Amino acid sequence: MDRRGFLRSAGGAAAFLTLADGRRLRMPTTAAGTGGPEADRPGPATTAFMDGLWDESLGLIRFPFEEQPPPVRETSWYALGLLQRDGDGDSDRARRALETVVSRQYVSPGALFHGSYARYGTDPPLPPAEAREFAEFDPNWRQFIGTALALAVERFGKQLGSLSADLEASIELAAAGERVDRVEPDYSNIALMHAWLLAYTGSKKEGEELARSILVRYREADALDEYNSPTYDGIALYAISLWRAEPPSKLFARLGDELYEGIWSDIAGTYHAGLRNACGPFARAVGMDQTVYATPTGLWIWGAIGRERAPFPDLTQPFEHAGDACFGPLAELLAADVPGSARRHLERFRKERVVRAGVEGRWESTSWLSEDVMLGGHTGETVRIGGAQVHPGTIHWADGWARVLGSGGAPINAVAEKRVLDITIEPPGPAVITIGAPGLDPAAVHDTEWELPGLRVAVTCDLSPSVAPHAVEDGVELEYPPTRLVLEVASD
Repeated sequence: MDRRGFLRSAGGAAAFLTLADGRRLRMPTTAAGTGGPEADRPGPATTAFMDGLWDESLGLIRFPFEEQPPPVRETSWYALGLLQRDGDGDSDRARRALETVVSRQYVSPGALFHGSYARYGTDPPLPPAEAREFAEFDPNWRQFIGTALALAVERFGKQLGSLSADLEASIELAAAGERVDRVEPDYSNIALMHAWLLAYTGSKKEGEELARSILVRYREADALDEYNSPTYDGIALYAISLWRAEPPSKLFARLGDELYEGIWSDIAGTYHAGLRNACGPFARAVGMDQTVYATPTGLWIWGAIGRERAPFPDLTQPFEHAGDACFGPLAELLAADVPGSARRHLERFRKERVVRAGVEGRWESTSWLSEDVMLGGHTGETVRIGGAQVHPGTIHWADGWARVLGSGGAPINAVAEKRVLDITIEPPGPAVITIGAPGLDPAAVHDTEWELPGLRVAVTCDLSPSVAPHAVEDGVELEYPPTRLVLEVASD
């Protein structure tokens, strides 16, 4: 049994996955990427991964590894992979998938959900009249699915035939259904997609205004607001690649080139090729270890330097956030040369360094990377839509990771420098520290020193932990009240 409670079948991919509680979940039946010339490309490998999830009776793929209903957004991504591969029966299956996706769009003028799409195949034909964003429906499906359908029309219109007209109508509705004041420039990944979608569907002025606003903020901070996010950096790259490859105006092509160079530089600056992880702090992150959960950024890096060296989990075994593995066809379709200076950092760890981003007086991110350990700290404002995904204090090393999160609305300010992470926990506190080292004995975590596998951490603190170290699924967790906490790391 692995640390996520899965019982793995012996000998490669299996038809079903047995959970610790006895439930059996369907697994992909195609062991993607097990050999051949396509094994090193994210598009073909993830399309093959989704082949084993296809349900013809539903016209949707099933969700990989998890007991969730069949997803609509990820099915649109699968359709793009099928259209690109164009093997026997692929075009027919892609059309079937796209017809299903379009049929799950909400048409209800005046409703909050007008123009968006169902999240799952089991969702009702329309949400309730009082439906809330991100609860009963996801408004961002307009941007995710709308841009995917547009890419299908632009790249595969001939294969789709008369279906293209239905896709175009759906794209128009997705753009028109968005409420004017929802997508602000600081909502980086969604704003980048929405700006393109507005201009693509004829609202050129509004699209260009949003694009300029995003760039102004980027230049001010030398970073997107959703800075250093393994999930959302990959979506930002997708949107910017649309700006460059399918520009709805000259402005998008020009600004897209600048942002493409800049965001690859940002990704490479905090990426450690030896540890196959990005250094924190993370403006938004859904996990701490990119080798065990899928990220769109990991798929872009896979396309640039190959599967074996990329920060991406094994497709033939259970992994976390598996729905994002379905993003592979989009990263493949829009792949372009990675700037040389960024590519060198993706290929191998180059040098010890400190990386900074932010706006003076508002927020600052500091990352320190060395051969064997990385530290990340964030001070000041956090991204508006970050929520529980904000990771203001982080440590990574070969055998594990640690993170500092605020609870109860507690602000956490942290600064990373050489071997030191200086943390201030503001009232009301406390701060929750998780040490991601499965099997770690809580007795190894003392008030003044943490004796971790491969790492020693000296602790200087005004106050002792308010909650003693105790075992959790990821390793060990403890809490500190409002205080100053200085962590100094030394490798074994």
